[in-house]
Amino acid sequence: MKPRFTDEVLMADDTYASSAWNMFSESERMPHMSGIETFKVEKSRLTECWNPPSILPVF
Repeated sequence: MKPRFTDEVLMADDTYASSAWNMFSESERMPHMSGIETFKVEKSRLTECWNPPSILPVF
C-alpha cells in the first residue's frame, strides 16, 4: 500500500498551523481517509497537536 496524501486546505499564522487532508490508497480495507490536524508552534517547535478521532462512515 502506497498512500498518497493531498492537502486540501492549509492555513497558518505565527502560532498555529492547520491542515485538512485526504489520503488515497490501493488498499481495499481503507481506500480513502480524511483528517484535520492543528499544530501549535513555539520557538520553531511543534508543541501541541489536536486532531479529531477517526470515524468511519456507517452507511
